[in-house]
Amino acid sequence: MKKIITLILTGFLFAPAFGQLDRSVQPKAGPAPVFNIPESVIFTLNNGITVILSENHKTPRFSFNLVMGSDPMLEKEKAGLSEVAGQLILSGTETMDKDQLDKAIDMLGVHFSADGNSIYASGLSKHKEKMLEILQNVVSSANFPEKEFDRIVKQNESALTMASSDADQIAQNVLSTVDFGRNHPYGEVMTKETLANITRDDVVSYFKKEFTPNGAYLVVVGDVTKAEITALLQGSIEKWTGGEKFTASYTVENKNQGRRLIFVKKPGAVQSVIKVTFPFNMKPGDPNQIRLNLMNQILGGGTFEAKLMQNLREDKAYTYGCYSSVNVNRYGSYFTTSGSFRNAVTDSAIVQILKEIESMKVDTSVSQAQLDLAKASSIGSFSRSLESPQTIARFALSIIQNNLDKDYYKNYLKKIDEVTLTDIQNMAKEYLAVDRSYIIVVGNEDIAEKLVQFDTDGKIEYLDAFGNEEAGFTKSDLTLDQILEKNILATTQSATIKEATKKIAKIKSVQQEIKASPAGSPVSFDMISYFQAPNKEAIVINFNGSMMQRQYSNGVTGGSEASPMAGGKSEELTPEEVAEKNQTAGILPELFYKANKVEANLLGIKEEMGKKYYVVEIKSKDGVSQSYYDATSFLKTKTYSSSKSKDGEVNEVTIEYSDFKDASGILMPYKMSQQFGQMALSSEVQSIEINKSIDGKVFEK
Repeated sequence: MKKIITLILTGFLFAPAFGQLDRSVQPKAGPAPVFNIPESVIFTLNNGITVILSENHKTPRFSFNLVMGSDPMLEKEKAGLSEVAGQLILSGTETMDKDQLDKAIDMLGVHFSADGNSIYASGLSKHKEKMLEILQNVVSSANFPEKEFDRIVKQNESALTMASSDADQIAQNVLSTVDFGRNHPYGEVMTKETLANITRDDVVSYFKKEFTPNGAYLVVVGDVTKAEITALLQGSIEKWTGGEKFTASYTVENKNQGRRLIFVKKPGAVQSVIKVTFPFNMKPGDPNQIRLNLMNQILGGGTFEAKLMQNLREDKAYTYGCYSSVNVNRYGSYFTTSGSFRNAVTDSAIVQILKEIESMKVDTSVSQAQLDLAKASSIGSFSRSLESPQTIARFALSIIQNNLDKDYYKNYLKKIDEVTLTDIQNMAKEYLAVDRSYIIVVGNEDIAEKLVQFDTDGKIEYLDAFGNEEAGFTKSDLTLDQILEKNILATTQSATIKEATKKIAKIKSVQQEIKASPAGSPVSFDMISYFQAPNKEAIVINFNGSMMQRQYSNGVTGGSEASPMAGGKSEELTPEEVAEKNQTAGILPELFYKANKVEANLLGIKEEMGKKYYVVEIKSKDGVSQSYYDATSFLKTKTYSSSKSKDGEVNEVTIEYSDFKDASGILMPYKMSQQFGQMALSSEVQSIEINKSIDGKVFEK
């Protein structure tokens, strides 16, 4: 140890004799490192499965990924079928129901997952035989129970409600539909309408067509030899039989003659999600792919030094992040930039994004230092990936699937090193079709007209959250007063407003006990809702018998409180907020809109899922709310609200009401599907008590 210390000190003491390091000059990049990438073992089973084995005996781990060789299918009016099928694959077999299958997997301590095109598992290598037995059981006899099908459909309904309020997901939905179109599998987006068209029989049929050993790949990684895995497969997956793999070809091309501005309305949004995107022709392994990746790395590929980030974040402070990506796939490729921006700078942000993309075509736009940095980043990322044996197997699969040269990945670093500044400029000129791009904006409608300037034809295309042409509102055949009156009569089951008023006047208090469960979670909690005429309201949320949160208002003061477990935060409502809350308090606020001077506005008729609704909007100081009245029953079946909190955060809540039952002459919903931002809840009323004595403390601080 003493000798090592001496040597280190000597290095410091005599360093000046060799001159000082000039840190103002960037060191020249050395040659790209050379890696000897081990080859995977590849062989074919008698039933048509190509096995790709990457041995790794350093740790006692084992994994496999069964990937189908079938091409993606067009699902049309059943868009989302592959997603539903993938979620159901591990829901049981002919010999094991879901609970038994889950228990068998848990007992081994292994992980299984599936999607519409593959099944993956990983665990300790000592369990590999059992893991392959489970795989054989699933692919040979998955039975898709009706009960599980219904559960997955409901789970997707909640997810779609969530997606319809998630600006990033909305923008991605729209990107898929405009870049690929409805005649391409990547351009299909699941909606509630297409989900409703999917049956269990459709799932069974899809599985039989898509999941077949012919043309499939089994990627095996871990502590196993070829001899061992061959013997194991002969006793399991090689017994699987099936039909021919599904084949189809798809084309993607940029048909734009100019820029198109596409807008999705998100009421109350305080920022906009922007994507500039377009498809382009390129297959994996194209000679230009590596050059294009480096060009994108410089433009906006994820580092702070990238041009988009330097301009829009560091210089202009428009956003926390703005990125670009090139997505190359054998079924269709596309380019996109994305970021979230304040409403006030949405138009300015688009100007700068377009400017940075166009600047890549200019001779002096990219420096050698920028290119060297991009190369170093790409080489480092590639080199680190080689530490994983999964990478080696993935390379082998990519070579087979994409018909790449056998030495494609062995020469990868050399090809990166050979890229020049001229190559970068040529890639920008050839592929960055910004003048024929789609500019997608998801945001508050108030900013839409400012964006017309970016559309070549000077118009805005409005789409909905799933990339369909926005239906918008058609003119109502009824006035606002008529709609509210019909709702009051339907809810109170009355013949006249006078009769309805008497019924409501008799109701002095309402107490509801509700059981609520987050989507996809076995956990549930209790909510108790209180109302006392004329305007006292409270909601108490309990978990395991303990109060987690409470909201309250006595008509004069109000607020909320949370237990330490739920954050311990307390807030008080301002007098203005209480007054605003009083306007729509009660079990039937529509009856008192006029008396409370509620500023309601009839938007018109909107059609959703084949049903028509009258939509009424109420604007407040901090947000907006919309009520959907069924055009047939005139019951209020959905509400949407968007409001801004004191810290500027936008809170969005969507509630769907169903299963209306009589409670002292009033039709009240016994089931609610609620969406709070990214959280979905399914709620069911356990009991409703009318005119029960309520402890007034629940409405007080």
